[in-house]
Amino acid sequence: MIRLPCLILSHDFTERVRDDTWKLLIAVMFLNKTNGRVAVPMFWEVLRRWPNAILLSIADEEELTTLIRPLGLQAARAARLIKLSKLFINEPPSPNILHCSRAKIDALSYPPTPISHFPGCGAYALDSYRIFHVGPCNGPSEWKSVMPGDKELIRYLRWKWAFEQNKIWEPTAGVVGSVNEEYLRALPGLLRE
Repeated sequence: MIRLPCLILSHDFTERVRDDTWKLLIAVMFLNKTNGRVAVPMFWEVLRRWPNAILLSIADEEELTTLIRPLGLQAARAARLIKLSKLFINEPPSPNILHCSRAKIDALSYPPTPISHFPGCGAYALDSYRIFHVGPCNGPSEWKSVMPGDKELIRYLRWKWAFEQNKIWEPTAGVVGSVNEEYLRALPGLLRE
């Protein structure tokens, strides 16, 4: 039997909020530059106190800053969370409106998306949205066209391609072949890299 390392706590949790764009964006903002072991419990605590965009948009910034201090960059994150929530209420994502992105991939502009106008939506957030969110703005196969630079997203896609599509996927080349026993034996090591 081939044993796989525990696949990334953060992505199991990201899949749990995939159907709610606002929650997914908040989750990604928490995971950005923060270990999932710290970010995930903090995310659930913030949602317990402010369970939707309306309530978080009117949150006391000082209270939020104090709460999320363990994440680091707490003042900037708190301000961004409130700003994102306000904008989400006033300009929610729409499949008919694609926004240009400030994010770059190898000096090229990231393709427009329905969420590119939100604060904090750099390449990691945009890739995460395209990988995890399935809804009116993203079809069920959108994740297949994402070529992320983030190591955690790369690990997740290697696993997803192997176990859902029976394909070997590489971050710079995409699908390079079909899964075989040798690859499955090597996969746990690839997921640890």
